[in-house]
Amino acid sequence: MLSLSQYLRKGSVVSTMKLSNPAPSKFSFLLSRFWLRKRYKFAVISMVFLSIFLFLFHFSFSQIKVHETFLKSFENLKAGVLGRPEFTINGILVRVDNEILKQKIIKVVNIQVPVSSLTLNLEDTRRKIEKLAGIKSAAVSIDNYGKLIITVSERLPAIINKVGSKYFLLDKDGLLVNEIMSRFERPDLPLFIGQGMEGKVQEGLKILIGFAPYTARVNALTWVSNRRWNILFDKERVIKLPSHDPLGSIKRLINLDIEFGFLSSDVLQIDLRNEKFLILQPNLDNQNSRSIQKYPIGEGA
Repeated sequence: MLSLSQYLRKGSVVSTMKLSNPAPSKFSFLLSRFWLRKRYKFAVISMVFLSIFLFLFHFSFSQIKVHETFLKSFENLKAGVLGRPEFTINGILVRVDNEILKQKIIKVVNIQVPVSSLTLNLEDTRRKIEKLAGIKSAAVSIDNYGKLIITVSERLPAIINKVGSKYFLLDKDGLLVNEIMSRFERPDLPLFIGQGMEGKVQEGLKILIGFAPYTARVNALTWVSNRRWNILFDKERVIKLPSHDPLGSIKRLINLDIEFGFLSSDVLQIDLRNEKFLILQPNLDNQNSRSIQKYPIGEGA
C-alpha cells in the first residue's frame, strides 16, 4: 500500500495544493504543557500585573516631578516679573483734607510698600474705602512714578443726631459721617433727636428753613413715634407738628403769630396736630395764664 506522499510522487494525482501537517510543533506543544501548570500560570499573570503596577507607579512619580519642576519654574518667573521696578508701588498718596479720615483710609487699604501693583486689586480697594463712614465716593489709581493715588469725596455733615447719650453726624441723605463726643463740638449744625429718622433728614431741614425767622430759637427737632416731628422751641416750649403737611402747619402758625403773638408769650405747648384747631397749653405757674385754649385755623390763615 502506498502512502499519500509516495502516491503524489508517482504522479498518480496532480495537485497544486500544499498539504499541511496537523500535528503541533514541538515549541507549541511545550508551551501548552507549560501553561497547563497552575503555578507557572499564576507566576506569569502575577508578573504581568506587577509589571503594569510598576509602570504606572513610575509614570505617576515622573509626572509629579515634572509638575513640581513646572511649578518651580513658574514661581521663579512670577517672582521675576513681580519684582520689576515698573510694577512696583513705592508710596501711597491720599487726597483728603481730613487727617483722621486719611489715617482710616491708610489702615483699611493695609498695604506695605514696596509692593507689586500686579498683586493689588484696585476695584476691591476702592470698595473697601467707600465702606468707611464719611466717604461718599473714592477713586484709586497708580501714577507713572509708582505711587498709589487715592482720591475721595467726603460726606458733608448736615445735622447732629442724638440717639440716647451718643451724638452722630449725618449728611443730608441720613448717612453716617462720624461720631462726636458732645453736641458742642459742632454748634453750627442743628440737633435732631430720635432713632429712625435717617430717611427724614431732608424733611427736617425743610421744616427749619420754613420756620424762619424763628429758626435761631429752635433747640432741636424730635422725631416722634416714627411718623412726625416736634420742635423744641426756646428752653421749654414744644411745638407739635402733624404727620401730614408739617410745612403747611408751620406757615399757618407764623401767620397766627403775627396776629396774636403766640411765640412771644409764655405758652409751653403749641399743638398743630388738629387740622381745624390750634391748641395752646399755657404756663400754669403764671397766675395770669388761662387754661388750654383753642384757636380755629382757616385755610387762608
